[in-house]
Amino acid sequence: MNQYSTFHHIEHLHDQQQIMASYLHLPTGSYVALTHLHNPKNGSKLATMADNMQSRTDR
Repeated sequence: MNQYSTFHHIEHLHDQQQIMASYLHLPTGSYVALTHLHNPKNGSKLATMADNMQSRTDR
């Protein structure tokens, strides 16, 4: 299961908690990775990539 760059769009804490609780039922040996997009806003290639990713998720 892959879920990237979506969790921060869930506004209500209760909904976030329910999603995280569902991960507790993954099979033994499964891995869960949480990521967070950081935009340094410094004109770098990383900042450009972050701006592009954010503009796609704001639709």
